[in-house]
Amino acid sequence: EIQILWDNVSTISGVDVILILIYTGFRISELLKLKKGSVDIINGFIRGGNKTKAGKKRIVPIHKDIKEIIKVKMETSKIYLIETRNREMNADKPVSYNYYLTQFKEIMKALGMEHNPHETRHTFATLSSNSGLNPVAIKDIMGHSDYMMTEKVYTHKDKEEIKKEIDKFTVN
Repeated sequence: EIQILWDNVSTISGVDVILILIYTGFRISELLKLKKGSVDIINGFIRGGNKTKAGKKRIVPIHKDIKEIIKVKMETSKIYLIETRNREMNADKPVSYNYYLTQFKEIMKALGMEHNPHETRHTFATLSSNSGLNPVAIKDIMGHSDYMMTEKVYTHKDKEEIKKEIDKFTVN
C-alpha cells in the first residue's frame, strides 16, 4: 500500500501528506499545526509535537525518501507546512482536522484502501521496529516517555516478520 501511495503522489492531491505522516510518526494534529519555521531542511530535522510532555517540541529526522516532498511544501506553503488548496481563506490558521479527514477519506476511496490518519503512526512504529531501529530512537521520534507504550500500542508484527525473527535464534 505504501508503494501505491508513492505511485500516486504526483497525481492525487494529499497523498504527499500521508507519506509525511508515515515517514515521521507525527500525529495528524501535530503535522497540521506544524509551522514552516519548525522545519530545518538543511540539517534534516523537524521540531514539533504536542499532547504529552515527552512529545512536545521533539526532534524528528526527515527521512531521505520524503525530503523532496518537504522541500516542495516549504516552497509552496506560507505559514504552515500543510495548507489547504485555498490558503487565502484562513492564511493564519492551520488546516482543521475535519477538513483533513474529509480529504483523507477521499484519497483512501480513490486508492481502494480503508484506513484512518492515526494508522500512519502505527505504520511508522511497526516499520521502524521491523527495520531494526533503536527502540530509544523510535520512542523519542514518536514522543513517548517509554518504549513499552510504543511497543504495546503501536508496533504490530505480522507472520512474515515473526518468521524472519525465528531464524535469528541459535542453539549454540
